[in-house]
Amino acid sequence: MGAPPLDIGQHGNVNVSRLNRECLTSEKWRAYCYYRGKDGYTRKVERRGEGKDVKAAIAAAEANLDKHLRELNKDNVAPGVTRQTRLEEALRIYLADVKLRRRATT
Repeated sequence: MGAPPLDIGQHGNVNVSRLNRECLTSEKWRAYCYYRGKDGYTRKVERRGEGKDVKAAIAAAEANLDKHLRELNKDNVAPGVTRQTRLEEALRIYLADVKLRRRATT
């Protein structure tokens, strides 16, 4: 059975993978996960990190991804709306927002 769908503004499990082969230069890793945006679409989000050793590179990649996910969630239009929100309640939130933005001629 598959995983349950993500709610708006949520992300799935964070995975990491190596970008470069073993060499004497710095380590390069990427951290990625799936994220459901406010538009309802699920996308793969990825950030990279670099460090002198494996642990530092993985930590940098995960920190960069975490920072990016927080920025994505900051722009959430209706934080009170989830999958369990009833349509009537979501409509009230939307109409209150329209009332604030409308002009007198609307």
